[in-house]
Amino acid sequence: EDLYNGTSKKLSLSRNVLCSKCKGKGSKSGASMKCAGCQGPGMKVSIRHLGPSMIQQMQHPCNECKGTGETINDKDRCPQCKGEKVVQEKKVLEVHVEKGMQNSQKITFPGEADEAPDTVTGDIVFVLQQKEHPKF
Repeated sequence: EDLYNGTSKKLSLSRNVLCSKCKGKGSKSGASMKCAGCQGPGMKVSIRHLGPSMIQQMQHPCNECKGTGETINDKDRCPQCKGEKVVQEKKVLEVHVEKGMQNSQKITFPGEADEAPDTVTGDIVFVLQQKEHPKF
């Protein structure tokens, strides 16, 4: 019915945005250090001996830097984002379903997805799905 007549719905969402205080750096000074645990790549390799001449090598994110490859001095951490570089923002998007839109048609909100340092912000895409109507 909403596809045939058109409608407008408000959707509330929570997304990550770059911290406005530190501009996504995570620290007051903008400086960060290479992680001492992984030496920068954000990953650690662990080797396990399974038996004679058999080993298992596993790669996993570094638990000291959470896979980022860098650490921020506690005293230099941004007070707003606490070194996370992003903060949560609540936003309400108004989705306009135009009269006569089709099943599987997409409604795109450019640049409204989560933000992260050194990345291009993606889009939020709504895909319309038609439900069975009791009368039609």
